[in-house]
Amino acid sequence: LWDPPADRDVAVERRLASAGVFITDDPSESVAPLSWLTREPVRPPARLLPLQAFESAGELRTWPGIVQFADALKARVPQTWLLEAPDPVPGGELTQPPYVVKPVPNAVRHKSDQGLVHLHLRSVADVISAVRQVRDALEPDAPVLIQKMVTGVEVLVTAGHDCDWGPVLTLGSGGTLVELLNDVVHLAIPCAAPAVRAALARLRVQRLLDGYRGSAPADTDSAVEAVMRLQRILLTHKDAVGEIELNPLVVGPEGYGA
Repeated sequence: LWDPPADRDVAVERRLASAGVFITDDPSESVAPLSWLTREPVRPPARLLPLQAFESAGELRTWPGIVQFADALKARVPQTWLLEAPDPVPGGELTQPPYVVKPVPNAVRHKSDQGLVHLHLRSVADVISAVRQVRDALEPDAPVLIQKMVTGVEVLVTAGHDCDWGPVLTLGSGGTLVELLNDVVHLAIPCAAPAVRAALARLRVQRLLDGYRGSAPADTDSAVEAVMRLQRILLTHKDAVGEIELNPLVVGPEGYGA
């Protein structure tokens, strides 16, 4: 559709797209999918069994719901203390630093950019101070997490429904480097484990997963399993959830898990 008119009928374009007609405003936009068609081998869609991770999507905004979701992914959750107001900091239990203090997931966007994620806390006094700072920035009774700090390779994993392409899986370098590196690759859902591994191999983060400069290789098997299970969860809950983003999925050394 070269130079489409302002009064174009989008509904007609949607019907054409649903029938398999690729529609674009600029011929140059056709190059990427055409090159993909010539590069990628033809693979039958993966057969993925349903996997229910929650009763309602609202559970993903609560810490118990997130723990249940992580269990469905077979992903580990660091040792955690959830502080609801006016819970005191359990100083007597914090005997194996370092720790992290941050808001409950989904409570605020871009927590790190706002200075709400406090890392490498080694004393109870540091933890108490960090909890106070988080609550001062949000509200006095905001729930706060204290977690045992874990290290590993940070991977971005997102599964969502795109209005043009259908269910899409995105993998990339995770953590605070997502926007900086733009190291991402996209796959159509459902896709099989070999396709997930091949996609990871095209990312720069794969060098870290392989073990960079003497570091131990990461537990890539557990990361692939989490990705496969995330696809199943998205398809099972397609009527309730538009997108689920894990950032980061921290992949530990071999045998540790993600």
